[in-house]
Amino acid sequence: MKKFLRKVVKSFKKLADAKLLTFAQIITTSMANAVAVFPTPVPTLTDINTAIGNYAELLQLAADRSKVQVVLKNQAKQALLALLSQLTDYVNLTGQGDEGILVQSGIEL
Repeated sequence: MKKFLRKVVKSFKKLADAKLLTFAQIITTSMANAVAVFPTPVPTLTDINTAIGNYAELLQLAADRSKVQVVLKNQAKQALLALLSQLTDYVNLTGQGDEGILVQSGIEL
């Protein structure tokens, strides 16, 4: 019987703006609670939380559909997605296919 390797996936790239914000907050909370399993996340949770705060602020400002604000919000979204993508790679490397470890990250398997 073939055993397959579990891993977290980058399905968050397709989330709508508000759902991405919530998802990112869940991930940072989960990772902070699992510091024994993920002691040195790359990028740091501080960097991700800073990007989340910036994105949340610009998301609110872009609600009036101003072109400038929407462009700034989209740039902040891409920056957050890049950080989350790096974090996903770190989780997969650290978890090494162990579902019990991976699930603690808050990222979908």
